[in-house]
Amino acid sequence: MRTLIFLLHILFCVSAFSYGQYNIKENNVWVFGSNAGIDFNYNPPKLITTISNSFEGCSSVCDSNGKLLFFSDGYSASDSTGTVFPNAQNDLTTFHGTYYNPSSCTQASLIIPVIGNKSQYYLFSLEGADFTTTSSRLFYSIVDMTLNHSLGDIVPGKKAMLFDTGLTEKMIAIPSNDCGIWLLVHTKQNDTFKAYKIDNSGIRTAPVRSIAGVPSALYSYGEGVMKISPDRSRLIVCSAEAFNSLNGSSLTTNGTGAELFDFDPNTGIVSNLIVLIQKRTCYGAEFSPDNKKVYISSMDSLDHPFTAFVSQFDLSLGNSQSIINSRVDFNTSAQYCSDLRLGPDRKIYGTNVNNAPNGDSMNIIYQPNLKGNLCQFTRNALAFDSGTTGTYGLPNMYVKPLCIQDVPTEAKPTQTFYIYPNPGNGSFTIDQNVATNQSVQLEVLRSDGRVVYRASKQFSGQKISFEMPGALPGLYLIRLSTNDKWYSLKLVIN
Repeated sequence: MRTLIFLLHILFCVSAFSYGQYNIKENNVWVFGSNAGIDFNYNPPKLITTISNSFEGCSSVCDSNGKLLFFSDGYSASDSTGTVFPNAQNDLTTFHGTYYNPSSCTQASLIIPVIGNKSQYYLFSLEGADFTTTSSRLFYSIVDMTLNHSLGDIVPGKKAMLFDTGLTEKMIAIPSNDCGIWLLVHTKQNDTFKAYKIDNSGIRTAPVRSIAGVPSALYSYGEGVMKISPDRSRLIVCSAEAFNSLNGSSLTTNGTGAELFDFDPNTGIVSNLIVLIQKRTCYGAEFSPDNKKVYISSMDSLDHPFTAFVSQFDLSLGNSQSIINSRVDFNTSAQYCSDLRLGPDRKIYGTNVNNAPNGDSMNIIYQPNLKGNLCQFTRNALAFDSGTTGTYGLPNMYVKPLCIQDVPTEAKPTQTFYIYPNPGNGSFTIDQNVATNQSVQLEVLRSDGRVVYRASKQFSGQKISFEMPGALPGLYLIRLSTNDKWYSLKLVIN
């Protein structure tokens, strides 16, 4: 018997392989809106008062213990006390008259770790664009947490470095499969995605380009978020092109509101378009933790005053028309749509914007994995503290590179799992070092993060067995959940 044991702690990288990194402690404090924030170090999460002034896009990051390090609106950056970095006084871009302030940009700010340097972070700043041909420019700075008495600051000479031009207001980070991170952006008025690889050698300046989507108007793909599913296999892209926020008039009646794509974390390629929503202003979006649902916030571009909805689509149905037909709308009773974000507690949050640009409460989807009304979409579920309000945006999610490491022998936990035969050809047994009758959730993932097997199993003594007939040869990751803990095993199929 050959047994290959790879036991991983969920907060390091198991969650990243299957359920993204929404629940790592680095994402435990969100700073956004007008002096608003949420602290997920508490259960239930606690609304907090911050020194924030972000109209739309923003970012924040914590240390590995969940303690806030710094936050940004793309134009400036502040330390954990709310004090602006000495070297970040409203000049993280070279903002001037023909471009819009980053604080009026859907995904204005993004924090990515400098791979190989635990004290440094890339801070990307994306300028806003308008409803004409003006496009967004992308800048980046480097934050070093050893500066400014360990409160952090921008490294001298590493501020507001121009990186790209001709973009829309969309920007996210996606872990690749090789200890790197993809920086994904979208160009304006056409159907091109750009994926820049970031690894231990730095930021690669030659992007992977994907031609996908349906540009349909002067402001194609301008406002609106872009989000990746937790397993990194699906991408949702929202467009607010059909709506002129200045006077409520329609710019186009055939604008594409929300598009769903496949994403390949190996190559950075975007492909396989499905148009989910047309002729509506779509702004925010988020996937469910199990990757089977996507939620989109939108409003009717041709009505004024507007009525905002959150729509659910069932991605497990397979074919595109069934997914489109699965739409379920939830009325937010608000006039304006806002961003949505999956929290570390596996719930989806969004600001209820009823007095643009401000909202005095948050909507919550308590069970986002469930279909229709079972998802428990709840309006005004969480009221902001006095003197604080939410706005359109929520912080961009922070991600780390996926690098599998063995757990040192001296750090073995009390419960250990083994799989055999390994390598094998389709029939496997998982053994544990203690006898129990506990139930576990079992998932098997390919190296690209796609789930190929999922089942609920119950140990009989120390063993459970499962079959994977017809599985292709290759490397797989097995994920086990039990008693709120997650374990992982590496499996080779011949």
